Amino acid sequence: QNTAKNIEFFSCGARGGKLSVMKKAVERATGEILVFTDADAVLEKDAVKNIVMPFSGSSIGAVSANVRYFIPALQLKGRDFYWGIENFIRLFQARLDSLCMVTGPFWAVRKYLFYRDAPLYAIDDAVLPMYVVKRGYKVVVCVNARAKVLAHPTIAADFMGIKRVANGGFRAVIHHRQLLNFLHYPITAYCLLWHKIMRWPTIMFLVVLFLTNSALFNSGAYFYRVLFLLQSVFYFAAALGLAAPVFRRYVFFQIPIYLVSNWTAIFIGFFEVILGRKVLSWHSPRSV
Repeated sequence: QNTAKNIEFFSCGARGGKLSVMKKAVERATGEILVFTDADAVLEKDAVKNIVMPFSGSSIGAVSANVRYFIPALQLKGRDFYWGIENFIRLFQARLDSLCMVTGPFWAVRKYLFYRDAPLYAIDDAVLPMYVVKRGYKVVVCVNARAKVLAHPTIAADFMGIKRVANGGFRAVIHHRQLLNFLHYPITAYCLLWHKIMRWPTIMFLVVLFLTNSALFNSGAYFYRVLFLLQSVFYFAAALGLAAPVFRRYVFFQIPIYLVSNWTAIFIGFFEVILGRKVLSWHSPRSV
């Protein structure tokens, strides 16, 4: 079989963002199921076949893959820890039929459920599956549809990527704010509130907690002193790891570095939306 006959290349013209390209590609697609992958996603054998299998159920509207990240930089090893928790939460939400996010590097959706009017400034892996949920269909996770993606090479590049995703994710929630209606979508609204929305100002909550705890340090309560010392060690490890790269090879520093960087980037992305800043396109520092 001549594989080239089944591949079509087309020019998108001026840069208009990922969603713009996806919309143009969907117009040319003829199948009933759309499978999206990033250019740097390395799919395992039978990954495409596995990701379309759940669509045998008529209630399934979109399928999220099982994506893992190549971590080239020692200082980003904390991402493994974070992404493991994120995957666990998504699997749990899928079991509750409340998942409304997918893994952007590799996922699939029924063609008639592709949201052609999605705002270009929203992140595709949020605004598109949210529309599927609003249409009354389920978003599930296929653990056998595996792919690997190269993570950002540096902390700075990862920071910018997280900030962009937070900006687009918040815009997606604003656009589909009906999903926050606890009367119509009780479980989905609960998961969105605690898994997404409350995560954006996390760093501010932690700052308030640290300052409050420091004020209570001399109250005589043993609990407050231990809590303050634990927080101090955590933030000191993050600061030392960021200031001195030699410490980034140790797990004790990797997790605090990544979490503090992640929380800060998410908050800045959230704050940029409040200020009206939009992100349409970006330059990826990853090699393909």
